[in-house]
Amino acid sequence: MKKGRMSRAISSKETRKLEKRLKKEVLIKANKAVEKAKLLMLAEFDNHPITKEIKSGPRTNNSSGTLGGVGNLFSYIGFNQGQSPTREVRKILESSTRLVGLRKTEKGEVGFQIMIDLPSKEEIAQASPVPWAAARSWVIGIEQGISGLGQYLVKSGGGRSGNGIEVKGTIRQGKFKNTKYVSAILNNLQAHLMNFLKS
Repeated sequence: MKKGRMSRAISSKETRKLEKRLKKEVLIKANKAVEKAKLLMLAEFDNHPITKEIKSGPRTNNSSGTLGGVGNLFSYIGFNQGQSPTREVRKILESSTRLVGLRKTEKGEVGFQIMIDLPSKEEIAQASPVPWAAARSWVIGIEQGISGLGQYLVKSGGGRSGNGIEVKGTIRQGKFKNTKYVSAILNNLQAHLMNFLKS
């Protein structure tokens, strides 16, 4: 038996209403996804062994294991006493992760592209200058290596940090342990965003 069928064209006015409603729903969902992923990213940054060790200052121990248990990252990198180097990096992570908006898909399709800004490698590098070499980034150094462990001497009252100096000659064998840090956190951010936007 042949079934009956009814069809009705949707007017341009009705189409605009549907698109407007859809855009609002997508914006709400995208914004929630971005904020949720951002909170997870900031929590991961705050709880990362590198962040925690540097925030603890020049008299903590090498809990991250990057220096083979010698001294700590704050005095090894040579931050100034009272400096909060992780604060500027955190600011960039927070401020540069945001929902930009929506863009309509190609003509004839009903849908939107979600545009999200993410922190760039350049922004992170600019927010993390090495105190004695502004062109270098300590965040990148954590991942790619910071030389000088053989010349690093823990000394109370010494150097910029007040607890470490660089000496001439090699006083120990050993090598800085490169550690995935902000790049891994940003990879996780993107993965979380994809999952939240799909759900």
